[in-house]
Amino acid sequence: MVMKDKSGYLYYVARNLHIYDLKNGRMIQTLPGTYNSSIAVSSDGTLLVCVHPVRTSTEMIFYHVDGTLTEDRRVIIHSPISVFDPAVSCDNRFAFFCGDDNSIWKAAVSSGDPKCIFRCRENEIITSIDVNDQDILISVYDISGNCHNCFVLLLDHDGTVKKKYGFIVSYLNDLKLRNIGCIRISDTSFACLLRIHTEDELRSSLQTVSLSGSDHIEADHMQIHLDFDFCPYMVRVTDDLKFFALGGTAPKTAGNKRVAAVYSLPDFETRIFEYYDRLWSLGFSKDPSGLLVCSEKQHFIELS
Repeated sequence: MVMKDKSGYLYYVARNLHIYDLKNGRMIQTLPGTYNSSIAVSSDGTLLVCVHPVRTSTEMIFYHVDGTLTEDRRVIIHSPISVFDPAVSCDNRFAFFCGDDNSIWKAAVSSGDPKCIFRCRENEIITSIDVNDQDILISVYDISGNCHNCFVLLLDHDGTVKKKYGFIVSYLNDLKLRNIGCIRISDTSFACLLRIHTEDELRSSLQTVSLSGSDHIEADHMQIHLDFDFCPYMVRVTDDLKFFALGGTAPKTAGNKRVAAVYSLPDFETRIFEYYDRLWSLGFSKDPSGLLVCSEKQHFIELS
């Protein structure tokens, strides 16, 4: 994961957590005990949360940000680490972490005290998580193979389900859904990415859904048509909700390369479409506006 704050410092993970001074072009800090970690920076840029594996558990580390990082505390969460980045609430009171056992944890920033607030049922896995100042949006996939086997949940910050969005089909009889992620694209809507399997085809579908709309999403209706012939597995959106990014794998005909694509919101006009041999992570920078790509090397693509 790569992130950049307004002061011109780059925070990224390459085995351990590092800080790079973009103004002077040099590394200024390497943080010990952060091997194989994921990070998140608070919206005001004063707090960095880092999670990394410790045997079968996960350690969450809180750092104060002032160019360099000063460690405040560490806490052990009794869940194996997942592929998802942590998140920080807008008021800096809580940090959220999704465990590889399909649980969601909340830790108080002031004390570090962790609490499990949500856990999936048996045979269900979390495929994405998006946290804002009001609630938590997750996509869930049923690995038991049941038809219509994915849905989206809207949770409050205590893990209580506020709304469940299920997928329905009007005319495709033999259909299986693999929900690969959902993320907010405005204050009132989210985008959901699906892989739809039928007897005759396999296709990717991007659909926009109103948070206040129906509990049922018509999965066979392409609400937004995007010309992307690749399988996306990463979804990102800018803080100002102006740009939407997908990272994924190109088909065999394109040499199985990795793809990084950026679309403007709300019209989904293509702004960036780049191929890479490897793609570890994507992240939007705030100042200047651009896409940070972690591939064989770090790449910065301006959006202005």
